Amino acid sequence: MVAQSDIAFDRSPPALDRDAGQLGLGDLLRIVVRRRGLMLRSTLVAVVLAAGFLAVQTPVYRPVVEVLVDPQGLQVVGKDIVASGSSASLDFANIDSQPFVILSPAVMEQVVRDLELDKNPRFVQPGLLRRLLGAGGGGSLTVQQAADLLRDRVQVKRVEPSFVFQITVTHPDARLAADIANTIAKVYLALSSEQRSDTATRTGATLAKQAEDMRTQLDRAETAVEKFKADNGLISTGESGLIQNQQLRDVYAQISTATGDVARLQARADQLKKLGRGDVDPGSIPEAALSASVIQLRAQYARIVQEEARLGETLGSNHPQIAQLRSQRETTLRLIADEVARTDRTLKVDLDRAKANLTYLEKKARELTQTTVSNNEAQVKLRQLEAEAEAIRSVYTAFLGRAKELEQQRKVQASNSRIITMATPPDRSSAPPAGIVLIAGGFFGAMVGLGIGVALDLVSGVLTRPAHAALILGTRLLAVLPKPGARRRWRILGRHDAEEVDRIAAIPFAQTLRDRFRTLLPATVMIVDASAGGASSRMVTRAAAGTLVDLGEAVVLCTIEKPGRAAGSWRRRLAGLGPESDRGPLMDVRRIDPDGEPSRRRRRRLTLMDAAEEIVDEFILFDAGPATADPGLATLFDCVDAIVVVAEEGRTTQKELGRVADLLEPWRRRVAGVVVIGSAS
Repeated sequence: MVAQSDIAFDRSPPALDRDAGQLGLGDLLRIVVRRRGLMLRSTLVAVVLAAGFLAVQTPVYRPVVEVLVDPQGLQVVGKDIVASGSSASLDFANIDSQPFVILSPAVMEQVVRDLELDKNPRFVQPGLLRRLLGAGGGGSLTVQQAADLLRDRVQVKRVEPSFVFQITVTHPDARLAADIANTIAKVYLALSSEQRSDTATRTGATLAKQAEDMRTQLDRAETAVEKFKADNGLISTGESGLIQNQQLRDVYAQISTATGDVARLQARADQLKKLGRGDVDPGSIPEAALSASVIQLRAQYARIVQEEARLGETLGSNHPQIAQLRSQRETTLRLIADEVARTDRTLKVDLDRAKANLTYLEKKARELTQTTVSNNEAQVKLRQLEAEAEAIRSVYTAFLGRAKELEQQRKVQASNSRIITMATPPDRSSAPPAGIVLIAGGFFGAMVGLGIGVALDLVSGVLTRPAHAALILGTRLLAVLPKPGARRRWRILGRHDAEEVDRIAAIPFAQTLRDRFRTLLPATVMIVDASAGGASSRMVTRAAAGTLVDLGEAVVLCTIEKPGRAAGSWRRRLAGLGPESDRGPLMDVRRIDPDGEPSRRRRRRLTLMDAAEEIVDEFILFDAGPATADPGLATLFDCVDAIVVVAEEGRTTQKELGRVADLLEPWRRRVAGVVVIGSAS
């Protein structure tokens, strides 16, 4: 026994994810296995109810009529036959509202009147309860009542993404259902066309009246414009604008021209002013003094000089020809000087005339500018009056044109909506197949049973996951052993026998004990059941013993003699009524060697303390049964080296695990972990 070592075990519970408090798929599968009987019963009840429904249901027929609804219609006025200027969002808003129009009281009541459904006994079918009681179909209905009943049997659906609507009528009479569907489509199209015509008539009349009012306003506005022009002298010449503005523009254009002339003449005058009268050089006469006469005289002067130079080479300076040429040269030079002087006088006269003209134009521009400035306020008011008149004229023109269009459109059928597929009486009813109804009923019943099972588990608080047991006890999960039912299925499949299945599942548990106490033998391990009336501890004890033996360890199995006199005897001893109360209960002790066979020769009846003192190098596995069944069991916790708690999934409650945790709190360092009988999570 290793009581002196006081070995502490790893108590880290398994890590749970954030959805640990919620039911997962594995939890549902485990609930299905545990509550399969309840689910089977609820499934059978649901299937029976579904079969009863199939037996009493009335077959119904669903004929369908297809209607093309064009939200725009044909374009009567314009080049294109189809309108293209409307907004797509408005079109779809109009389309989405058509099912409500089809199901409107106006359409339904008109269909009732056309087919006289309020007086048709085939239209009003007795309900299931009335058929079971043998009652008839009842008397006639009012038009409104028949329309309400008809609306409940009509379904309108748009075929996405087209403008085609399917109108489906549900009724036990196939022919009557087809007639109703076709009549609904015809009445809807007729009322839509009539409504469009009435709308065009009302709108046209309203626009015509508005156009008359706008015409009166336009006359008043145009009269006010003309009167204001006459009162303020704002005479206009059409597109060119007011006369004052035209004159001002022309004067400024003339001022620009006159300014250029003055500058040009002044420049010529300045050039001639620099040229003195006595030093006129024909070769250096400025451009301002050049005229046709001066140019001709300059050419003549050049010829004379050239001839004089040529003759001077052969004749003397006093030769008569030379003297004659010299006289001609001087005469020509004098004529050039006279012509330059005449040009100067003429240029001065032109300059004075240009300056006088510029002064006159500037004065006139100032006068016109003053007149224009004085008329600015009047022009602003005039523009306001003209803008008001133009706005009224544009509105009047639009109203008048639209009123004429609507007057003509009212006489033309512009709707493009039509029936594209007429409804025909269907040959087969639309009732779901019996197999599907039964399967759906069975599935619904199974789900109801599963829901009840989940509710029962939540109310009772039973263990649903192996990891939850370790979390409540604050220790580690050692192993998960299959339930007896699972072991039977494995045995039927021929895979393993029950003991081998348990030993395989108990390998982590046995390996933990072996690693912890391999060098500290003998070691006493107490296995307790968390359930008050459970017997799972015995199965876990045997599985652990078999696994330890497979691992090559010798094991001593200790089982308390209960129920019977022996059990009562050790309880009295524990209570201090016998001389051996401190030695523990009397147990059936069996040794199992590594060969796997129990030693009959070594099977004895000893107390727990006696067994611990006699055994030297073996594991002592002590099956103590329910932990909370007897308060005297707590006195043995000081005599063992390890305590293992056994919980059963679907049976052990969380309250029982909590009580066991409170009971073992003083010995929490000796709790090796928990073994769960169930399925691995």
